[in-house]
Amino acid sequence: MAMTWLQAFRQDIGRYREAGGPQAALRLVLANQGLHALLQYRVANALHRSALPPRVKRPLLVLMIAWQKLVEMTAHACIPYRATIGPGLLLGNLGNTFIGDDAVIGAGCEIRDGATLGVAGRGAQRGSPRLGNGVVVGERAVIAGKVTLGDRAVVAPGSLVLCSFAADTVVARNPAFPVTREEDLHLLVPGLATPRPPARPNPRRAPAAEGLLLSSA
Repeated sequence: MAMTWLQAFRQDIGRYREAGGPQAALRLVLANQGLHALLQYRVANALHRSALPPRVKRPLLVLMIAWQKLVEMTAHACIPYRATIGPGLLLGNLGNTFIGDDAVIGAGCEIRDGATLGVAGRGAQRGSPRLGNGVVVGERAVIAGKVTLGDRAVVAPGSLVLCSFAADTVVARNPAFPVTREEDLHLLVPGLATPRPPARPNPRRAPAAEGLLLSSA
């Protein structure tokens, strides 16, 4: 059975609880602009996917677009209802965050402030990014075009991603390339702290993922 928009939104709230400590759901929603944006998206996307007659759906979608524009002005985040976003998304401190119309984002992802998932390319290569589950996109990172990031991939802050990368890959710089050695990370992130082990250990890549995340904290 497909997950309802409310079930997905509850998982979004759960991610914010993990990040900020136990709080009442209503207080979290009222206090976090990221949850304002996600609530609008979840409701609008559910309406978009619904089987309502067009004569009913169209005027309601117009209202959803007006709500989306309000969110864009207040939360500085653009999340079109046509995007496909799995449950448990965590949005960082919002600021000019943009997600393209046809973008696909898996479950349990994190997108930090100023990140862009944009449309790019020509002809058959034109499209939006597809992110697997548990992907982390750092601050001001740009992922452009019909590219795929596998599960648990990490994009370092300020990176420009123009091609696909496999699961558990950590990428950095402009244009982005894989970072697999801890020595490389110390060049990218001076004063790198000792990382904690990830949920799925990978001795070559785990230090990269945690170290690059620390740079955007």
